[in-house]
Amino acid sequence: MRPGAQLTTDPQFTGFQCKPRRLAAITPVSKQLLAQSPSLDEVLLSDLGRQLGSLIDQICLLGAGPTANQPVGIATAPGVNQIAGTAYTDFVHARRLVGDQRIALDSYAEITSPSGREYVAVRLPAAFSVLGPLP
Repeated sequence: MRPGAQLTTDPQFTGFQCKPRRLAAITPVSKQLLAQSPSLDEVLLSDLGRQLGSLIDQICLLGAGPTANQPVGIATAPGVNQIAGTAYTDFVHARRLVGDQRIALDSYAEITSPSGREYVAVRLPAAFSVLGPLP
């Protein structure tokens, strides 16, 4: 085989069972407060949406699986590589491991906390050509 040539594979796909889930929230508000704050409903809907979105993100990342009545999260799924660390050198090492595998930078993701993202942005501004700007 010549260098850089790709192997031909015969991928196998299997289905899986999934059940729909419902996520709801209730926020009691008095009629008086609604009357005194005409845009309160918009503020509450926006805040609830943000909070529910955060919960969905958390479950998608850290979900414990069917025993906890949750999907399996990315961080708990078998075969997902994780490198945890708090030092800048940990991040640099992780990026080197990705580079060693010759993975295109647009075909992988890095998941970090907002503070971790800021830490890397301050120390490695070029990383954000791939990661995108801070929100």
